[in-house]
Amino acid sequence: MVGSGELAAEIIGKLRSHPEWAMRLAGFVLEEGARPIDPNCVILGRMGDLGRILEEHVLDDVVFAVPRERLHAIEDAVKVCEEQGVGVMIALDVLRFGNARMSVGDLNGLPMLALTRAPSDELALAAKRLFDIGVSATVMLILSPVLIGLAIAIKLDSPGPIFFKQRRVGLQGRTFDIWKFRSMYLDAEARLESLRSQNEMSGPVFKMKNDPRITRVGRFIRKTSLDEFPQFWNVLRGEMSLVGPRPLLVEYLELYDATQARRHEVRPGITGWAQINGRNTILFSERIQRDVWYVDHLGFWLDLKILVLTIPKALFSRNVQVVEQDDEIFDLGAAPVNPTAPERKDP
Repeated sequence: MVGSGELAAEIIGKLRSHPEWAMRLAGFVLEEGARPIDPNCVILGRMGDLGRILEEHVLDDVVFAVPRERLHAIEDAVKVCEEQGVGVMIALDVLRFGNARMSVGDLNGLPMLALTRAPSDELALAAKRLFDIGVSATVMLILSPVLIGLAIAIKLDSPGPIFFKQRRVGLQGRTFDIWKFRSMYLDAEARLESLRSQNEMSGPVFKMKNDPRITRVGRFIRKTSLDEFPQFWNVLRGEMSLVGPRPLLVEYLELYDATQARRHEVRPGITGWAQINGRNTILFSERIQRDVWYVDHLGFWLDLKILVLTIPKALFSRNVQVVEQDDEIFDLGAAPVNPTAPERKDP
């Protein structure tokens, strides 16, 4: 152990509390002018004598626990360890703050220290992506006759395009076009003002029971969640995942605080933790909190649980649909509302 301050004492405490690590302290190497942490501890020498110490003692690792202002002074000592084949660990107390995970990498020979709270397990993220591709491709292939039939029905039911697209916010704040089957008449936005008094939601979202702007086919595909199926194409393109926070409008970006913005650390999903735990029956700010909770607990089994619970909610829930069915009726003319501000609960 190179060092004799509080950081060195903390490291020694951790080693002693974890005997399963099989690490035994051989002794201390003191910086010039430093005093021992304990008068009874074994002193191997001073840092200037590190080369001789490594030659005289059988050591596997040298732990550097020096103050942040002294980190620049250990470079020569680290080189001595490398030359003699002894492992080096440097306590980075200087960067110990918050809840970010720390990892050390290599950028073509340049050592890099990474700090992140976003999911960073490459194997788990790769497995999630492969699962997304496999399931999405299978669903689109099996249901292709149904999707073609829906497209024809939408076209025959009312004039206008088959699909509806809207700009949304995805991974790390990147924007993309989300796709849905069109479920409203083309003049829906023009008719909004006359229906504003019947709005059943607070904030920048408009929703009402038996909205006359929804087409006959639109009511069916919303009730069965079939209008969301084009988003499997978004999943295949890598813009979305099967499970994740629902992608929201670009206008909401400037309203998030630093914690709420963490919902963008993963790909948005067709369904998510907030959708099976309240969705529109909870405050908007509570939905954001559930999204952030999902980011911190992301895993295959959690995704599987959400997918399994989504199916009965989508099929049998009378009042609450699991995925966002009101994407086409955001009141873009409304004044911005801070997502953290108090809101009444939806009826």
